[in-house]
Amino acid sequence: MKKIYICLIAALCCMTACEKPIEFDMDETDPMIVLSSIVEPDSAVATRVTLSRFFLDNTNFKVVNDASLQLTVNGVPAGSTVFKNGYYVTNVVPQPGDSLHLVVTVPSRGSVSAGTK
Repeated sequence: MKKIYICLIAALCCMTACEKPIEFDMDETDPMIVLSSIVEPDSAVATRVTLSRFFLDNTNFKVVNDASLQLTVNGVPAGSTVFKNGYYVTNVVPQPGDSLHLVVTVPSRGSVSAGTK
């Protein structure tokens, strides 16, 4: 019986926890442009453009709907993009081995680029 009490007390001691809030007193930075792109050889190129957010911010990422995208495939400018359901979609279907380069410009935020090899 004594062993049961000792085990019970030991189990209760293991289940307790301490919590100490940590205050963050650094400056927040301006949001940056974030590209998320889906590139597969059997479907059109789709790119989601959002703005980054502060890591303690629990809101959704802000989708950018006024960006201009310039896609090149093997150094040749590709078709235009259409903004649909939060994504910029092209009519370009890349082939295996194609080299893609994407430049995204957002008014008042600047430009970012990404590519494949």
